[in-house]
Amino acid sequence: MVAYAGAVPEAVSTRVPVETMRSMAVVLLVSYHVIGAGDGGGLDIAYPHMLRLYADFFIDLRMPFFAFIAGYVYALRPVAVGHYSDFLGNKLRRLLIPGILAITAFAIVANVVGTRFAQPLSDLWYLLVTPYAHFWFLQSALVIFVVFGLIDMVLSHRFTVVLLVASGALYLSGFRFETSVMSVNGALYLLPFFLTGVVFLRHGTEIAEEAEKLTLVLLVLAVACAFQNIRVLYETGVFSMDRHDVQSLGFGVSVCLLAALWCPRLPLLERLSPYAFTIYLYHIFGTVPARLFCDALDIGQTNLQFVLGLAGGLLIPVLIHETVQRMPGLSAVVTGRQRRLRGGLGVP
Repeated sequence: MVAYAGAVPEAVSTRVPVETMRSMAVVLLVSYHVIGAGDGGGLDIAYPHMLRLYADFFIDLRMPFFAFIAGYVYALRPVAVGHYSDFLGNKLRRLLIPGILAITAFAIVANVVGTRFAQPLSDLWYLLVTPYAHFWFLQSALVIFVVFGLIDMVLSHRFTVVLLVASGALYLSGFRFETSVMSVNGALYLLPFFLTGVVFLRHGTEIAEEAEKLTLVLLVLAVACAFQNIRVLYETGVFSMDRHDVQSLGFGVSVCLLAALWCPRLPLLERLSPYAFTIYLYHIFGTVPARLFCDALDIGQTNLQFVLGLAGGLLIPVLIHETVQRMPGLSAVVTGRQRRLRGGLGVP
């Protein structure tokens, strides 16, 4: 492969349905939290319910999908030599400030409502720098941007494939830092998928030339990994809980690449994409009220509870986003965006 020289392969950059993929990742995330992680959260749906099977089968894709997209988007505009401070400042403004606000709001509501995430507000500083609820992904992403952005600049955007291979080996080794500050171990988990997105863009021309052969290999890998996970289900009654094995890495990487190569654009679904970050931050503010609403009306039908929870988890953050976008100075703090979206769920 030819080392990346800074030019984005136009055929790849214009063909990959990033907005559709981002929206799919958002739906996977919200639906998982509606169903619950199996420890008393969400609807607390247990095996062998189909929704539990759906939620756990895609665990190896859900957050890796976000990481792959983040890597691909980063590669569109990588940190320029001599502009690391500008790059870092932008990431802190776009991600850290909205994240701090969302974590603070989440912690306050968790204490008022009395959820399992309730923590003394005197420990708020601790919640901001260690894994807390779904915000671990934000912390891990920041670590990746800070560390890889610097390395990428120093290496002049070269040797990304080597870094990808090394990250995969580290992933499979099960290595973990002793500290949990800024979810650094989550960063190790996400890094191979992030770098896969970077490599996909930087070597897009070669990948496009071998797309058919690569697709066959990826399909075989994805199916093999899926069957391995299903075998674990039949033997143990639950899908694999190991997030650092070959099956998890193979399934996540192969499906991400297949989606980038062949996923069609879905314009209706893409309307969620401009709100993806706000949905990630605030979807719990929609899923929990939906569940309380079902409890108040004694709605016991699980599938209906799921639909209402998913709708709430998607639409409430959209309303939050649209509301703050009309408030000068507040938009960047809450959503990381400074320009209001036009036309509701339309294009910015």
